[in-house]
Amino acid sequence: MEEEFRTVDAPPFARRGAVTDEYLRAFRELWSNPDPSFTGEFVRFSDIACDPKPVQRPHPPLWVGGESAPAIRRAARMGDGWFPMPTNPIRPLDTFDRFRVALAEMRGIAEAAGRDPSAIALCVNSSHYLLGKENPNADGQRRSFSGHPEQIAADIAAYRALGVDTLLVRVPGATAAETRESMERFRTEVLPLVG
Repeated sequence: MEEEFRTVDAPPFARRGAVTDEYLRAFRELWSNPDPSFTGEFVRFSDIACDPKPVQRPHPPLWVGGESAPAIRRAARMGDGWFPMPTNPIRPLDTFDRFRVALAEMRGIAEAAGRDPSAIALCVNSSHYLLGKENPNADGQRRSFSGHPEQIAADIAAYRALGVDTLLVRVPGATAAETRESMERFRTEVLPLVG
């Protein structure tokens, strides 16, 4: 939110995308160079130490979240992983086909940037998970990860076939007991169908 940027005296909200891109480049420099230096519009440093270096080499994986056009470009050009949310009202990726289209866009941009699109890890968030009942979106389409166990298992297989390697399962429950019950139903009714 713009108010949050002003409160912490961050760079201008309208430039947040450019700032994020530059911060990602600066992080990589700090984490991978024994004598880091960086000169950008928002970040400048030299003659500093950043130790200890991360265990992951050359640096920890940088996951880019978001499904907007700028977020997809950032993931394609700079991300080690892409984590879109299906609940964005402007660009909902709440069905398999919508996700597939956005993924093709991201992979096309990565390829044009000289990157191997298959090297970008993928995570899908099952925000609309609803076992036993279809959860239609505003267009009346069944949202991914809703419906009968067979439908949810088929969704998991379809996303896996696209190259998704991580599924964040968000199980519903108003109480800890309801959440545990939802988790148990996912384990016993859906996972055996996934293989």
